[in-house]
Amino acid sequence: MIQAPSRRSSRRVQSQIAAEVLLTIFAVIFAALLLRLALHVIGVDADVWARSIVDRLTTPFVWPLTHLPGGRRPLIADATLPDLTTVAICVLFLLALGSSRGRP
Repeated sequence: MIQAPSRRSSRRVQSQIAAEVLLTIFAVIFAALLLRLALHVIGVDADVWARSIVDRLTTPFVWPLTHLPGGRRPLIADATLPDLTTVAICVLFLLALGSSRGRP
């Protein structure tokens, strides 16, 4: 006999779909931030269209850290402290997410 799905199982599926969507959005943002960091580190000129597009898309994520002291000074080629910090925050978030996934 086939039973109708319960409310609990449908909520679980909705919750899982929401988590998958959020992780996908995070992955796209993280990839863009990694691309920004790579373009800055290898020294691609700011006039190149690819770098200008990536910078324009990722600036809202880096912008708050640029107002801290030393936020505009380049550390590695054109990469600044906010560029490195945002990537580090994303990596730490992934590590924290991965370590909490194994728990029941």
